[in-house]
Amino acid sequence: MVTKNKIILLVCAIVFVAAIAWLNKQDTPENATLGLLKSNDVAEVIRKYDPEAWQKIYDGLLLIETKNKDPHEVARALQPIVTNFIQGRLPFAADENVIDVGRSNLERLSLIAKDSKDNCLRALYPIIDGPVNGETILKIIPYELRKRSEKAASDMVISSYGPDKHQVTEAESKQVVKDMLSIQKTLRARFGTDINYWVAPPENFSKSSIICDIEIAYWKEVLAAPVPRAAAIIRKINSSAE
Repeated sequence: MVTKNKIILLVCAIVFVAAIAWLNKQDTPENATLGLLKSNDVAEVIRKYDPEAWQKIYDGLLLIETKNKDPHEVARALQPIVTNFIQGRLPFAADENVIDVGRSNLERLSLIAKDSKDNCLRALYPIIDGPVNGETILKIIPYELRKRSEKAASDMVISSYGPDKHQVTEAESKQVVKDMLSIQKTLRARFGTDINYWVAPPENFSKSSIICDIEIAYWKEVLAAPVPRAAAIIRKINSSAE
């Protein structure tokens, strides 16, 4: 069963790392970096709920301004901090907020795939040759969509700390296994043996096109499910324990 395709990896780290190159160079590096983080909704909720993680992000971004560090390499180091934080909050977030995160990430993934299937594979599996270059992301994904995605992720985090935060039940866990198997069966009927490349991606880009096509089809199937069940699947496949 596929549980390792985490489109949460598309959250925000690459975007705000690349964006630092667009800041006013006349400002001090410290103020420029702080201003950049304050403009990012996800960074702000990280600052509120996990100050230690936020400080690591700030320190990493500051190296770009003060030490001329490669933004792509900094993004590679910082992305897991954001990813782990978001993954850790998904089990507790309200269904609607989880769905919004799934939808916004699928939108971005679809735009990346339309531009380049190789970059789509990098986005899904950054360990292969990723993450996608941040400046490339900025060119592909419109500002309005980036901001919507940030808001969806930050709203999800906020809901996960609310008084009515979600609790994963045994019934939900059992149902999600059935739903994931059903979706995988549907995809196998559509894509045949090519689905094997999606289940166990090659360590190169030879099958990037079919893998991205299947990934996008998978997420469309997930989001077509009833809201509580779709949210349960998103929680499961983005579980930090997977």
